[in-house]
Amino acid sequence: MVSRSILAKYYQIDLQTTGFFHYQHNDYYFSKQRDLSLYQLYINMTHFTPYYIQNNIFNQPVSQGYVLYKYLNCNLDVEKIIDNSLKIIDQRSVKLIKKGWIELMDESQKYKKNHLIYHYNFALGELAIELFNYYFPKDQKIFLGIEHQRAYPNIQYICNPDNLFVTTRIYDLSYLFLQDFLTLEQLTMIIDNKRLTQIDIMIFLCQSIFPVYFFQQVIQNQVDGRQEYQFLTNHKSHLQQLIMLFKHYIPIPDIYWL
Repeated sequence: MVSRSILAKYYQIDLQTTGFFHYQHNDYYFSKQRDLSLYQLYINMTHFTPYYIQNNIFNQPVSQGYVLYKYLNCNLDVEKIIDNSLKIIDQRSVKLIKKGWIELMDESQKYKKNHLIYHYNFALGELAIELFNYYFPKDQKIFLGIEHQRAYPNIQYICNPDNLFVTTRIYDLSYLFLQDFLTLEQLTMIIDNKRLTQIDIMIFLCQSIFPVYFFQQVIQNQVDGRQEYQFLTNHKSHLQQLIMLFKHYIPIPDIYWL
């Protein structure tokens, strides 16, 4: 195995593994190289180093396209996750954001199954894009942040370097609410403390409606019909709560089927 030879040759660790592992009283994460500059920016921006890049025996961070991280046990709460995710690092046009969503939907159609759950989620994707068109001109710039693909409030997973990516700075907030890690009362408090603008709330609504996780599961052939039905029921309930709340802050067209 490639992983065994790399770990042995470059780090003197005689194991055959990728991902998380424990070795000689330390926890490590071993994976293919991604954008190390993004992780470095994350560290500089948050002043938080949950993973330390372990240089190999040649004092280099990358070994044949792989990186070994040493996990440092740190404390992180939901409040800090939100604070970090709302920090602005860049901008992107609405046109490019919609393009990414459309490409994800198009890719999912290659793997789709003929069931109502897929068609319902596809309709949600179209609705999210229509709302983007309703709220913003295509050249409107949207603030971006360093977000987490899975925003579980578990430090070992959420701050995993492979879990970081650049997208709308509302992504983590939306994920935390939809997964019940953030209550409606907490979200209302965040808005009332003026941490979100009207534009942020519009993006929040569009982001929450677009079922990005579902399309990713379809592409990876990981859709479980029974689990997806339960998720769909919960998702619809959360969207109804968001719409009722957000109507106090932004105009929302009638969406009768939600």
